[in-house]
Amino acid sequence: MLPTSRYIDEAYFIANSRGDFPSGEIPLAIARAQDLIDHLTHNQAHAGWDTALTPFQREKIRLACVYTADHLLTQAAAGFFDLQSYTVSGMRIDLTRRKAKPWEIAGCGHDAWIILNQTNLL
Repeated sequence: MLPTSRYIDEAYFIANSRGDFPSGEIPLAIARAQDLIDHLTHNQAHAGWDTALTPFQREKIRLACVYTADHLLTQAAAGFFDLQSYTVSGMRIDLTRRKAKPWEIAGCGHDAWIILNQTNLL
């Protein structure tokens, strides 16, 4: 059955996270990570959770959520944010057109990208 917070809860995040983050920021990072996973998998992870996904795929999605939330919290703590574009002298510079790595464009972090690729949902 799908957890209330879709894929992971705060206890699962804390048990599997690589960092020590303020507990007040964790639920929002988890929610954002889960939304990003749904976006990247075209909602296949959420729609097939009970019926179509194997236990292997479900565990990989849980870990991808942890690593994505971890990435988001680490970036926020360092003062970095996912910058997609900026404007200089009226000219828009689109960073997604450069030869960025796919995980940079997705905003999920390298580890989460590798794990999501193992599910065959991307």
